[in-house]
This record gives sequence, structure tokens and C-alpha cells, in this order.
Amino acid sequence: MLYSKQPQINVFLIWIATVLLIVSCDSFTGTGDQQPPIDWEDGPGIVDADDSHLPDSTKEEWRKSARELALRFTIEADSTEPDVSGDLIETYYNGLVHIVNSGLAPAEQAVEEYGVRARPAFVHNQVLVFPDKSESSEWLDSWRNGTTETGISEIDERTEAYQLTVKEFNERESQPYAMVVLEAGEFINPKPVASAFRELESYFSGRASVNSIVGDGSDIVTNLNSGYVLYRFEYSWGDCPAGCINSYYWDFLVNAEGEVEFLGEEGEDLPELNE
Repeated sequence: MLYSKQPQINVFLIWIATVLLIVSCDSFTGTGDQQPPIDWEDGPGIVDADDSHLPDSTKEEWRKSARELALRFTIEADSTEPDVSGDLIETYYNGLVHIVNSGLAPAEQAVEEYGVRARPAFVHNQVLVFPDKSESSEWLDSWRNGTTETGISEIDERTEAYQLTVKEFNERESQPYAMVVLEAGEFINPKPVASAFRELESYFSGRASVNSIVGDGSDIVTNLNSGYVLYRFEYSWGDCPAGCINSYYWDFLVNAEGEVEFLGEEGEDLPELNE
């Protein structure tokens, strides 16, 4: 069955059908009632994967993907905490490296030949805030000068709590507000941080958000079940700056013991890549 990203509902239905098929299948190795649970709240939910053979740059690529996948899980759980569980990140990381180490030809095609990685939707350690210039006085000059502390307790409490500093300050005379990039030194869940600044109506008029990344591209999508993680590697192409038109995917299951099962692949004819 061929499909493209248009319409999106077709891809979504295929994904749901795949998940339902897996959930209903107890004969798969490692799934069903005999499957050890993936308990990431008391440590990594998937056994450690051997990454000693991977270059440091490749390890960091997979850690970035694992952080993105853990962040998505945290956001979907409606977490109000800026911290993302390190054990959850390790769970996703171990699963990814087990797939890399599996020796399966589809895994090599997805991760090596087509280089699929998890694509972030926004910058992981930044929030954008838009202070009203008309309601600001000397405190905003601090941010203009790159000084994080403003002397306004409500603002300073938030920047200190989330360990934020002023990364960029932008303003135009024609606009009644400035745009400020606040950055944390560590990886965080920026959604609740932005919400905390939106609460300060008198200074920001409810304007604060994550720093979104525009465009589209290849991605990894996951479903974390009690006994396994389903990883979908999706390679996308065709006018991706506006929204990719074509896609192809490979599905893998990884259980708590690090066993990898290839479920199948589907999509449009993959393009030949330039050497």
C-alpha cells in the first residue's frame, strides 16, 4: 500500500492499525503477559545497549533523538514539570542503540543509508517572551543590556527557578513589544516554563511560547507500551520546507530485554541518494 503525507489521516490510521495489531498479538517474542515490563520510573526501562563502537558524534545524535522522544512523552502526559526524566531518556536511547546494533538490513537502511533521526519541533532549552514596552521601564533595560536580573520579583523568580539567561533581545520601534529569547543551560521541558511567563499578564500580556523550528523532515515516532517500545523511523522528502509530500517508514519493536523485532516497512518508492 502506497501513501504520502497528504492526507495525514491515512498515515495516522496506518499507525493506529499497527499499534492495535501489536497490542492484540501475544505470540510475538517478548510481548504479552510474559513480557517483562518497561519500568523507566525506577531506572532505564530497557537494558543498557553497547554503544562502545559508536563514534562520539553518533552517540550524541542518538542522545538528541532520545531526549526529543522523552520530551514528547512528557508533554503528552501533560507534565507541568520542566525536568524530563533521565531514566526515560536512557530508555529511549537504549532502544535506539539496540536497533542500530540489531544487524537487521531494514535498520541499517533506515539509520545509516537514510539517516533517520528524531526531529525536534522546537528548541529544547529556550522560551520566547514578548514584554510590553509600554508597560516597562528600567527593568527592560536590563534585558536590553543582556542582564538577566531585572529587579522585578515575579520575573526574577522565574528566571532563577528555571536557570534562564537572556540569549537574545530584539525590538522594533513600530512594535509595542520586544521579543526576548531566554535560554537554560540544560535540556528542559520548555512548555511549562512558557506557561509560567504567560501568567505575568501585566508584563507580557500572556505572550510567551516555545521557540519553534519551522519546516518538516524525517522523524522517529514512538509508542511506549507497558512491555515494549514501538519505534517508527520515517524518511520524508519532497518540498519539506513547506511540508514533506512523500514518506517511507520502517517499524521496530524493542522489549525490556533489548530484543528487537522488525515489523515491516511501507511507503512510496524511496529516492536514490546522492553519494
